[in-house]
Amino acid sequence: MVEDPTVIARREGDDLVVICPHCGEKHRHGAGGGYGHRIAHCSGRGTPAGRGYFLTEA
Repeated sequence: MVEDPTVIARREGDDLVVICPHCGEKHRHGAGGGYGHRIAHCSGRGTPAGRGYFLTEA
């Protein structure tokens, strides 16, 4: 089983912003959930379903 990668998230207002390691595009996640595991927004568009990444603070 492949472990999901860890990426650095940048806070922009109420969002955490990352460059997705799966598709290379910018993804925004609500900061209310804090850092931790998130599902990639590109899931289902070439990214294996259920794949995501762990957000860490810059």
